Amino acid sequence: MKEFPVSWWLPRRDPDEKIDPVELLFDITFVLAMTQAASLMRHTPGLAGVSQAVVMMMILFYLWHHEVMTSAVATVTAPVMKLFNVLQTGMMLALAVTVPAAFDPWSGWTWGPGLFAATLTVSCAVGAVMNGLAWIGAPHLYRNAALIWLAAAFLAAGTWLSVPAEGTAKIWIMYGTYLAATTVHWSTCLPTYDRIGIGIAPDWQIYGIRVFCDRFDTAYLVACCLALELLEQAGQPARISVPLIALTAFGLGLAYLFYRLGVPISGPARRGMDPRTSTLSLGRSLFLLFSMDFGNSLMASGLVVAANAMRQSVVEIIASDGGAWLGPSAGMNLVAELFGGATVCLLGQAMVWFAGTWRVDWLRVGAAVGFVLAIPLLTGLPALIPVAVMVSGCGLLLVLDSRRARRKVARASAAVRAGLDAARARAKVISPRWRSWRPALRFTGSGHELSTFELLFDIIAAFTFAQIDVLVLTDPTMEGAMRGLLILAVLWGCWVTFVWAANNTDADAGTTRTLHITAILGMVFLGMTMPRAFTQEGLSHRVLLFLAAYLIVRAASAALLWSVKGHTAGMRPVLIVGAAIVTAALIAWSTQVPQEHRIPIWVAGLACELAAAILYMRGWRITAPGHLGERFSFIVLLGLDMSLAGVGTQLNGSTVALPELALIALALVTCTVMWWFYFDLLAPYADHRLTHTHANGTRLAHLFYDLIHFAALAGTIAFGLGLRSIARDLGTTHSHPFGPPITPLVATALGAGLATYLAAIAGMWKQLGRTPRLTTPALIALSLAVIPILTGQPALAGLTLIVTLALTAILAEALNPTARTQRHTLRAELTHQPTRTIEQHPPAAVPVRPHISTTDVDRQFDLLDVNHDGIITWTDFTHLLHRIDTDPVCRRRELGPRAEAAYRQLWNNMRDAMDHNNDHAITRHEYRTYFTSNPTTDASAEQTAPSDTTTLANLIHTHLTHLEHARN
Repeated sequence: MKEFPVSWWLPRRDPDEKIDPVELLFDITFVLAMTQAASLMRHTPGLAGVSQAVVMMMILFYLWHHEVMTSAVATVTAPVMKLFNVLQTGMMLALAVTVPAAFDPWSGWTWGPGLFAATLTVSCAVGAVMNGLAWIGAPHLYRNAALIWLAAAFLAAGTWLSVPAEGTAKIWIMYGTYLAATTVHWSTCLPTYDRIGIGIAPDWQIYGIRVFCDRFDTAYLVACCLALELLEQAGQPARISVPLIALTAFGLGLAYLFYRLGVPISGPARRGMDPRTSTLSLGRSLFLLFSMDFGNSLMASGLVVAANAMRQSVVEIIASDGGAWLGPSAGMNLVAELFGGATVCLLGQAMVWFAGTWRVDWLRVGAAVGFVLAIPLLTGLPALIPVAVMVSGCGLLLVLDSRRARRKVARASAAVRAGLDAARARAKVISPRWRSWRPALRFTGSGHELSTFELLFDIIAAFTFAQIDVLVLTDPTMEGAMRGLLILAVLWGCWVTFVWAANNTDADAGTTRTLHITAILGMVFLGMTMPRAFTQEGLSHRVLLFLAAYLIVRAASAALLWSVKGHTAGMRPVLIVGAAIVTAALIAWSTQVPQEHRIPIWVAGLACELAAAILYMRGWRITAPGHLGERFSFIVLLGLDMSLAGVGTQLNGSTVALPELALIALALVTCTVMWWFYFDLLAPYADHRLTHTHANGTRLAHLFYDLIHFAALAGTIAFGLGLRSIARDLGTTHSHPFGPPITPLVATALGAGLATYLAAIAGMWKQLGRTPRLTTPALIALSLAVIPILTGQPALAGLTLIVTLALTAILAEALNPTARTQRHTLRAELTHQPTRTIEQHPPAAVPVRPHISTTDVDRQFDLLDVNHDGIITWTDFTHLLHRIDTDPVCRRRELGPRAEAAYRQLWNNMRDAMDHNNDHAITRHEYRTYFTSNPTTDASAEQTAPSDTTTLANLIHTHLTHLEHARN
């Protein structure tokens, strides 16, 4: 059977392959471009503005989906594919800047519509080349490739045809162009291949199903968080009013509710499209693909429109100066955008659900109809009332949806539960509802991976990190820079504490999820209050709100440490809260002293934050090395993307010409070089060392993943500060052909930011026991040396100098024989090293599980039930760990961390095998049932092929033998 595609140089995508960081960068930029397209509703009122926004969002989604389909069948590990992905990211960023001017009157080929058409043409050409590279070696599909290239040509030609047109004619030309290109493109999926050689091939399938679905989920998550872009606007007024605080909280609530409503929807469709397990017919597979495509486009587009409405509500509340408690009256357009966007999103979810399950989701359809009917009823009311109704409606929908899911599970396991309840009653076991309160935690194993909830947490944290640039630009002094560094340390310490907790427990379950949500709320209000919190003398209401949000986040991190560690945490949670109170007191004190005495106070606060971080990190073990690497890599990627997004945000609404496009190109090249220094070899090699080096795991985690990554993020934020300042000045000043002069603050941010980032990269290599790249020290020295040269130079000329230095360093790296040998050695080590995680050990002979009588089972249960409450929980193991920590011999031998890892593994195995009702507790009946329902059969068979039951029983038997000896 023929394969699709079969390239002699480019391997196809593996079904379990994860998203590459360069693809994540493109996906986030795509959603930001969709935001600019949706803003056309504000530029042109009425139906014309809606039509312009819809056609622009459809064109952007067409370009993005074309790249997603290509990457779902062919891997992007080849350098040329990564290069084209970076080019597409640059084109998407340029489209984000030029989309607002796409429907302006034509005034030349180098302005507005002409620049948009040129950018779109280049993007279509890059996408066509990527598609051709992926199909090399599949001659039976060349006709399909020709049709896809023809569709790209139609889209580019139609866009150029619409440039001189005006008004309604331009809108109709754009719609006709999109429909023609889409029709030609989707004709390659018709079941006509056997007759005319064009259409869906019999062996067609999406090989990289995980990448395909994860990229849709990532775009949806970023769209969920777009409402938090209002942080920059909410932080600008001199006084934070009650409506502004309430609207910020509502925006966070909508982001979380739409996340909970949308992410589980794609599960059935993902399973149906998996080529390894799918049994669907060709027609059903095509319908599923179309539904995934259009359903996800509706979901993302609806959230983008609703987010724009939220930001417009912030603008109107700021304009009213908080005169009304519930905000100014909401117009028809605002309410229609808010509820119309939510309706479109819910209909997209219903479409994806129907395609995956073949059942209509009447809950979401009914909610969409209710939102439409509510638009005329809520028009003219205060702005907070429609938003509150939206949050309440989504919350009610989530409750009903969760109850429906629980009823399905209950019906499916009614018989099993009835049998367990009867047995529990006969055994006179305490019912779970009468137990004392315990944190509901689910501990992870070595295979734990990055979850969608953690992605949501990181994206919200990135939006908060981006407010550091606004803070420093508000006060461009040494004190402002030191204040920004301290607040960045505060935010980083709060974020990293939850990363380590999520590495040991499931972040989206029980107490851990509740504390994550509490921390998200605190970080959002930190981001809202920080830009102008310290521009006034004395303890203003902004400072008080900032300190309250900071203490909430720190208290949540301390509570998370106690809930995960239990008695083994000792006094660390109390000390962390104490350090946070001292830091808050220092920040409050700094507002009462003269300006020249504030810097030492900020330095003291920074030292308290460092002490709190050290206290928190003591005793943590690396449970899932791959998960830890993904979280830190993703936050660095978000920092780079926020630097690029800041350029697009500052240029939004300004006249777009060649200098603006040149700024985007230079910013993209510089951020790409920074991405290459980290993600080319360092990130995979660090994950490799962290995974395969058991002895140095903790040392690498503390020094490498925490402190040095903080320096890397600080460098990206500083560099983004320089880019944002240049974009702001370039968008408001057009008197200089090469941009306005670079100020000393901007020159320092660009040079020192790049040098700090590269120094962190070099420190990572040294910590890993490897020599840094040969050109890294030289580039660090040059980045610092050009700071006085950049000062006073035109902005574009200064950025060109930085880009030249960076590209020269990469070229020298590529041509140097020693550097090439070093790269080949590292890649060989990554490729040929046998994979063995920290918790895995060389295979050994598994002894046969001995026969255990009922009396022995009860005796074992009594030994494991340390606190004698009739059930076995993680609390019993924490009591055992506390005894180990308090024993002088065990403490001298440092047995605590190893015992904790072993106990966690034993508890996870026992819970998965014995906890039938998923209440995180094992009763005596469940423990006895496990052994009586899995009797030992043939000893020889178990010796040759031991089962999971046998292995777990041996672990319990070995542990109880040592425990009984210790008790005796």
